[in-house]
Amino acid sequence: QRVEDPDTRVRYQLAYTLGEWPDSEEKTQALGQIAIRGLGDPYVRTAVLSSTYPCASDLLGHLLSKKEEAEGLDSVLHELAGMAAYQMSSQEAATWLNAHLNEEAPDALLLGLNQGLQDSGKSFREVSKDLSIDAQEILAEKKSEAFAVLKEDGAEVSEWESALRFLSLFPLQDISGALTEFLNGVHPDPIRAVAIETLAATGDPSVPERLLDQWKVSGPQARRAILAAVLKNESSIDLLLGRLEEGNLLPSELDASTKSRLLNHPNAEIQSRAKGALQGGESPSIEEAFETFQPSLELEGDFDEGKEIFELLCSGCHLINGLGRELGPNLALTASRSRQELLVNILDPNREVDPKYLQFHVTTRDEEIHSGMLAAETSQSVTLKNQDEDITIPREEIVSIVGSGLSVMPDGLTEGLDEEMMASLLRYLSESQYDLGTSGESFPTDMPEKP
Repeated sequence: QRVEDPDTRVRYQLAYTLGEWPDSEEKTQALGQIAIRGLGDPYVRTAVLSSTYPCASDLLGHLLSKKEEAEGLDSVLHELAGMAAYQMSSQEAATWLNAHLNEEAPDALLLGLNQGLQDSGKSFREVSKDLSIDAQEILAEKKSEAFAVLKEDGAEVSEWESALRFLSLFPLQDISGALTEFLNGVHPDPIRAVAIETLAATGDPSVPERLLDQWKVSGPQARRAILAAVLKNESSIDLLLGRLEEGNLLPSELDASTKSRLLNHPNAEIQSRAKGALQGGESPSIEEAFETFQPSLELEGDFDEGKEIFELLCSGCHLINGLGRELGPNLALTASRSRQELLVNILDPNREVDPKYLQFHVTTRDEEIHSGMLAAETSQSVTLKNQDEDITIPREEIVSIVGSGLSVMPDGLTEGLDEEMMASLLRYLSESQYDLGTSGESFPTDMPEKP
């Protein structure tokens, strides 16, 4: 009865409560109804996903049968398929695909399955050996369509991106030529970033070194994609630290978040190497930073420049003015704070930290380390949230959960800023009037004089 309740909060709580129920057809249908009604609400979606284990494959099949009833289902299918594949053996995954794969199957379904198989130490390549002839023909046709899109000079960027992501299902040797074409400097940085993500998703052991070889010719988005792939496990982190130690990659080229993850890594040896490799790029002490930026409190700053700085440094974790991702604290009240208060929050993020914004490191049985804010917990799974993604991890795959005691907002975020630039950032934060609705829009406005 409650799955159709008009109050989102009731359906949200019900989704979590269902996680404690034994698996049954009734539970699957209830979670499916809540998922379809709550597609636009990330909190409801997280609640559904956290309660899905270990009935993910049943819920996935149920939602596929209801696909025509709900637009925007692809994002849920991707995450759910990943969870389902994580629990399946290669043979079970092949059996499931043989039953559900058809020409209308969305790419998000296959990409999610691929991710889940990789995360559990399996591969789509193994699964594809046991697919029926019909299923193999469907995959081959979809691959040909993806290659055709990549050869179209007039294709939309979104079409290129979708085609590149789909190719991650196949062995590196089958797609290397197409990816190499999209890794060169002719293509925009966002497209190159997707090509890098596709390369990483193949799971080929040669990929981390190949990605690091792309570092010098990559723009900001592509570099972020490289780091996201390399920071996933200790063997590729070892390659990254080696480049830093050899001087082939400079500490100043790494963002503050990456430095923080390396310096606070659960592995003591990685911590020690990171401290040595990053020593030349250490941030000044908090006291020195306050002294450096004190003059910015008296400078006017430029609103538009502040917006650019916010987009570069802050939008990975904060949403304002239509920019960014809501990971860190809501910025709705920044316009009511003094510049002095804002400066303190920026320079010393660990002075006052709400426990819900602390960073945790989760190590899984396949030795991957996931870092982020603890977004949700049930008896079956843990969900982490970071600036790149939401990650739901089954508890049976978790080896350890370690709290860093630090905010998800890293120290040293202001490296490279001068007093004028800080003044511009403070002005942007102070003069952005946040819309308390759901749009995330804000606009410059005349604000009362700050204390």
